[in-house]
Amino acid sequence: MHRYLSALAIAAVIVHVGALLADSYIQFRVVDVVVPMASSWRPGAVAWGVAAMYLLLIVEITSLVGDRMPRRLWWWIHTTSFVLFTLGTIHGLKAGTDAANALVRIAMIVGIAEVAFILGVRLVYRRRAWR
Repeated sequence: MHRYLSALAIAAVIVHVGALLADSYIQFRVVDVVVPMASSWRPGAVAWGVAAMYLLLIVEITSLVGDRMPRRLWWWIHTTSFVLFTLGTIHGLKAGTDAANALVRIAMIVGIAEVAFILGVRLVYRRRAWR
């Protein structure tokens, strides 16, 4: 399931970027979606998404080749998924055209709460393992 969800995340980003490039309203160029701060439309907000996209690729690629790299390095890179989640959330709040929608806000709050809970459980588990 873990590999399926990560592949689904990659596919969602590809569809998202493809839709942006095909959209004629804002007219994104390839450089706008691959270079942070290159977009003339909300450059800061788009940059958060570009950074998240690159981090997603790094996490996914290192996960696919994880058996060929030091376990500790893989673990540290994989842990940046929490940073990835934060970057993507900021991108959604700043660049999302429907971010003001109540249902979208509720979904984001629920997602943030879930990730905070998972992170909390992870930190408690790690502390117990250190004792």
